[in-house]
Amino acid sequence: MNTTGQGRALISITCATLLWGTTYPVIKFGLAELNIPPISYLTLRFSAALFALLPLLFIGRVRKEFIWSLPRIPILILGTLNGIAYTLQFSGQMFTSSGVATIMVNTYVLFTLLFGRMVLGKRITILKKLAVLLGFIGVVVIALGDLIHLEEGSTSPLGVVLTLGTGFCAGLYVTYSEKVYELSYNGSPLSPVSIFFSSTVYTLLVIVLSGFILHDLPRFSSLHLIDSIPILYLGILCTSSAFILYLIAVRDVGAVNTAVFMLLQIIVSIGFSFVLLKEIPDRYMAIGAPLIFIAIYLTREVREKKGFESSSP
Repeated sequence: MNTTGQGRALISITCATLLWGTTYPVIKFGLAELNIPPISYLTLRFSAALFALLPLLFIGRVRKEFIWSLPRIPILILGTLNGIAYTLQFSGQMFTSSGVATIMVNTYVLFTLLFGRMVLGKRITILKKLAVLLGFIGVVVIALGDLIHLEEGSTSPLGVVLTLGTGFCAGLYVTYSEKVYELSYNGSPLSPVSIFFSSTVYTLLVIVLSGFILHDLPRFSSLHLIDSIPILYLGILCTSSAFILYLIAVRDVGAVNTAVFMLLQIIVSIGFSFVLLKEIPDRYMAIGAPLIFIAIYLTREVREKKGFESSSP
């Protein structure tokens, strides 16, 4: 892996992480303050994401790769995993705080390392094991504090279970996204834009199917102009832009190497939750946050010592 690829990957991961870190409080704001039903909210988010990418079909290579990749089974699997993960997340956030949801969803890091070993045959180095251990001690500490101080009736075990299910599915998504790069079009790997574009078609189909089953699809007559602000923000910036940035990083350095670094989402989310939702960090956050930053620093050490590449067995 050359220096240019490493630098591009680091910038991509950082930008995607910052964007994704803001999604949890914005989702909670839409669900609670704007009273948008969860699957309707999710349907509109991914519809906005796909609509934002439509102009790219005028680019010949993107259009050809999109048409070629759409019927491929790995793309179908990737999009389906993403659709299930997001359906669980949006449904779960009806029953828990954005802080707890952030933590439960980010358990995908642990699942990514597990699936990376099972699916990709990646060896987990000692530093990476230590990073995960410290990161998840920090996660548990923050989760404990958040659960202790939640107001009566504002949370439910169902919310924790559903968002933890998101972490499981997201771990599979992150791992499998690297495997998708084994596909090639005219001898070249698919571009991150084409992968996201084609897989998101299936993501949206899964979400719409969930909406039909749960009788929760958008009723456009009940939507107001103010509703479009969080929807467009989530769709264009936190979905299309963030996923493409993430897939660029996966292409350059692999899925496992991106995972622990993105625990930074937790810190971003809790900080943004304080500004938007007045969710106040406590002493548990003061203990857990430094552990997560240390975990991120250790993954940086792994990248420098191992060339920012996963070790083979």
